[in-house]
Amino acid sequence: MIGGTVTLTNMSNAAISGTLLFRLDALTTGVTLANATGMQNGAPTITLPTSSLAPGESVTVTTSFQNANRLLISYTPTLFDGKL
Repeated sequence: MIGGTVTLTNMSNAAISGTLLFRLDALTTGVTLANATGMQNGAPTITLPTSSLAPGESVTVTTSFQNANRLLISYTPTLFDGKL
């Protein structure tokens, strides 16, 4: 198991609220997000521990990956409010 943290910051001028999800798009094939709380469009998600982020506010989430082949882990991070 490989762990880490990701800090997400609201860089907009407006608050973001609702069920906030961190999605790992294009996660390396063969790597699994062990602490995923769901899936969206085939990508694993983690539900954030807060329901709103004010402009400039940040939240940090923990990631845990299963990576038996020791591949380089890459993904495109996406933050959304669950209303795609």
